[in-house]
Amino acid sequence: QTEVPGSSLQIAVDGNAITIDQPELDDLQNRFMSQGRIIEKAEISVEKNEENKEKLYINFDLIKPVKLLWFIDTTIAETVKVDGQSLTEVSTQRPWWSIFTREKSPRDSIPYYCEENTDCNKYEDTNQCNGTLYCDIKRKACKINPSTITECPKTYSGDGCLANTCNTKNGKCEMTPVATGVACDDGNLCTANETCNEGACAGGNYTCQCQKNSDCQAFEDNTICNGTLYCNAENNKCEVNPATIINCYTNQTNGCTQNICNPQSGKCEVQAVNIGHSCQSPGACYDTKCTEDGQCLASWNYDKYLDSGNKCECANNADCSKLEDGNLCNGTLFCNQQTGTCELNPTTVVNCPSVYDTECKINLCEPKTGQCKMAPVNIGGSCTGGHSCDDATCSQQGECVQTWNYEKVINNTVKCECAENSDCDKLEDGNLCNGILYCDKAMGTCKLNPSTTVYCQTVNNTDFQENICQPTTGKCVMTKIQ
Repeated sequence: QTEVPGSSLQIAVDGNAITIDQPELDDLQNRFMSQGRIIEKAEISVEKNEENKEKLYINFDLIKPVKLLWFIDTTIAETVKVDGQSLTEVSTQRPWWSIFTREKSPRDSIPYYCEENTDCNKYEDTNQCNGTLYCDIKRKACKINPSTITECPKTYSGDGCLANTCNTKNGKCEMTPVATGVACDDGNLCTANETCNEGACAGGNYTCQCQKNSDCQAFEDNTICNGTLYCNAENNKCEVNPATIINCYTNQTNGCTQNICNPQSGKCEVQAVNIGHSCQSPGACYDTKCTEDGQCLASWNYDKYLDSGNKCECANNADCSKLEDGNLCNGTLFCNQQTGTCELNPTTVVNCPSVYDTECKINLCEPKTGQCKMAPVNIGGSCTGGHSCDDATCSQQGECVQTWNYEKVINNTVKCECAENSDCDKLEDGNLCNGILYCDKAMGTCKLNPSTTVYCQTVNNTDFQENICQPTTGKCVMTKIQ
């Protein structure tokens, strides 16, 4: 590529600039311009002479269809340097003629130069995601075809450690591990500050006292009398199960004995006193009296009403079975003998983990079996996922189903006009010269595929005919100028 600034000629050879001082160049340029012609570019050709040295010829290409082979006058410049080498000038008898010689041949080196698409193959890399090259015929340079670039929707796995990215080896969107150390959530309420490692969410600090009943054994005091610990699934803390507390009623005596719970056996050990008299009742629902062996005889009075207004409905757990609702998920009842009422045993409540819950499917307890099972919810309701042009609803199978909405407008500006390249056919104008539309799937819009635009070579154009693309065929045809 050359320029003609002022009175000098610049030529790029192998990426090096050659400048030839040329006072007469202005006169030559003016002569071209007076004829309505302008120097568009100058090309260099090389030939070897008898001494196996090389000649540099400058071939001017004018904007109008006229070519001129021009050789620099020997009386104007003595030497020109290329790559630090002096090109020796050899005089001739012909006007506008000069030959420069050197040992190496200077070439015109254009980065990513091409004349057709196959010329770009040598510039391709092994990355299948960043698109393929095509030849921009007008500029004779390889460019990336945007329609071949793989754009993956920004989606992640439930814990955030897998991201939808393009595989550079096959050009397909795949769930790929994110960088190690990225914060994530493993769905375990008892961990905090988890991080991703090779696509899995792990680590973090354990913040819960327990997750299952056996975790509470470490906190037991080895005293059976005050009850055993269970893991409360709602707050993941170890708490005393009230159904396991052994009550040896009254601090010192039940009215008939001294009553003390044996920590090792969990039994109440008694001494007889106050025989025949009323004694300490084990609960408000009992009628009591002391026996000769020191026992406080307690008889449950099912007809007795407490101060709270509640009737004494149970003496043991079996009495509560008639009050069960048949739902194995909400826990079973036990008899609180202190109050004579049936109460919920918290260890029997089923809590289903929600880590895999979605907008369309959640983990629910089946009342008849007491088992956790993923079940569809929000059927027909909206859900998130897929492309921004999709209408997403929950199916009866608990899946989030995406349907492309061609009438949808994103951000009040871009209409979702295509999901596939074929959707753009209806927008074509029938002109095969100005290119073919493709679907930009990331945006949902039809765009021009630049590699399909036809550019006709002008090298053979004259004042009487031009090389023009035919809209119906997309072919370049020399056409008579009207």
